[in-house]
Amino acid sequence: MRYSCTALAGTPAWRIERERLLPIEPRTRDLSISDILVNGPHSVYIERRGKLELTDIRFRDNAHLLAVIDRIVSRVGRRVDESSPMVDARLPDGSRVNAVIPPLALDGPVLSIRRFGTTLGPTDLVVNGAMTAEMLRFLAACVVSRLNILISGGTGSGKTTLLNLLTGLLPVQTGTVKVLGKPAREGNSDVAYMLARDCLLPWRTTLGNAMYGMEARGLLPGKEREKKAHHLLERVGLHGFADQYPKALSHGMRQRNALARTFCLDSPVLLMDEPFGALDAQTKLQLEDLLLDLWREHQKTVVFITHDLGEAVALSDRVMVMSARPGRIVADIKIDLPRPRSVRDLQKSHEFHEIYTEVWEVLEAGMKS
Repeated sequence: MRYSCTALAGTPAWRIERERLLPIEPRTRDLSISDILVNGPHSVYIERRGKLELTDIRFRDNAHLLAVIDRIVSRVGRRVDESSPMVDARLPDGSRVNAVIPPLALDGPVLSIRRFGTTLGPTDLVVNGAMTAEMLRFLAACVVSRLNILISGGTGSGKTTLLNLLTGLLPVQTGTVKVLGKPAREGNSDVAYMLARDCLLPWRTTLGNAMYGMEARGLLPGKEREKKAHHLLERVGLHGFADQYPKALSHGMRQRNALARTFCLDSPVLLMDEPFGALDAQTKLQLEDLLLDLWREHQKTVVFITHDLGEAVALSDRVMVMSARPGRIVADIKIDLPRPRSVRDLQKSHEFHEIYTEVWEVLEAGMKS
């Protein structure tokens, strides 16, 4: 069977529009739900307060589910079809959506939506036991000291929520969050944020995308802006690709472009949410070493989210481990490895594997607690 939205052909347009989101739409408005997991037209789960619940939600068939997926991802300018059977995107309300369809999904389309509820301020995190007051002060000191901080933990433990608090993308309801001594706020020029997805603008060239953040913030005159972007593109290995559009770039090249755009902002604090998580092993190693080189040159504070413990140990000065839900910081591990570093060389060292084992044991204990 060919999976496409044309499977609903013959159905009145008004009915298609009404039915496309009808099965799950009420759940997307329920603030107590953190995850919606659709494993097939008749297998829909929700996660509420850390517990999975099987629902009575039903789609007519795989074609109906595919129509819902297409409707959701098209809202953010993405597409999903046989030539591009997997999509990972962020919805306008900040929710994450991931969908996989045939031929990649062998048993039919699947969909997950990670929702972010109302936010907690730092006082709430301390009161609820997610972190101690000492840990909160320590985070502020790390930013001032320009350390590389790796945050690791299981899915749903609150890693991205922590970054969103630091950027000001999530409003603080009680207490305060400060970056470099100032309240966290959206649009803070002291912070640059690199997401897992490259977010390149398809109508801009590689050079245009590298300059976009500087243009949006009004940084530097035009010629100086272009010169800086050219320099960073050369540093990330995209010399000669300045006039190419995103569709002509590989996934690894697109992430290099996003990395150049992030460093072009010259913000003292860089927040990176699993930027290399979707790359193949070789490209990932190359970009990890590139990030270490750029950090050595620019000396920024980097707060880096990752599920990869090897990446956490290799890139950081400290690894902060978060437990399973309800997410809380269960360990702060100092990474006593010399700099400058090479990820490939580190992985051959005995010290690296000792620290890796320590982090893994702490993470495993935290997931069970």
